[in-house]
Amino acid sequence: MRPQPQLTKINAKAASKVALAALLAAGAIFSTTHASAQLRDFRSINPIATPAVPALRLSSPRAVPREVVEKAVRDIADAWNSGRLEGYLDRDFANGLRLEDVFRFTLPRDAKLVVLSIRSVSVLDQQLSREPVTPHQAPSVVSLVNAVVETQIEFLDGRAGFVRLPGSNEFTLRITEAF
Repeated sequence: MRPQPQLTKINAKAASKVALAALLAAGAIFSTTHASAQLRDFRSINPIATPAVPALRLSSPRAVPREVVEKAVRDIADAWNSGRLEGYLDRDFANGLRLEDVFRFTLPRDAKLVVLSIRSVSVLDQQLSREPVTPHQAPSVVSLVNAVVETQIEFLDGRAGFVRLPGSNEFTLRITEAF
């Protein structure tokens, strides 16, 4: 007689019962944890923010007058020179705080931004908003405009004297006009 195969058979049955019990216990724990997580998610529903007044995308965007873009770029340069640029930055601007730190701690206090030229202007997106610019006005057109601007930062350095730092920059502007 060989007792060893019988022991293996008994151990296999016992092992399968233990494995089945462990599997059922794990399933019960998982379903309880999963249900608990679902209930927590159910209790913490946050509504998705939607605009109060929907905008309609224009299929064929109209050109934004170059004078409007030039004025916007010059206003931004004036704000840069007076240290009040944060009013012109979008709240979703990626490095807004970093830019403010550069203004405060890196740039010389007498640094000025000079607009040399505006090379190109293109409309990226345009929407008709049902929200008027003023209460008694027609709806407005909100244009997302890209302008390539040649600029120069000028300042006096104690060692180097008068310093000019030219550069080419892309300004992305959101311009709102009456329709």
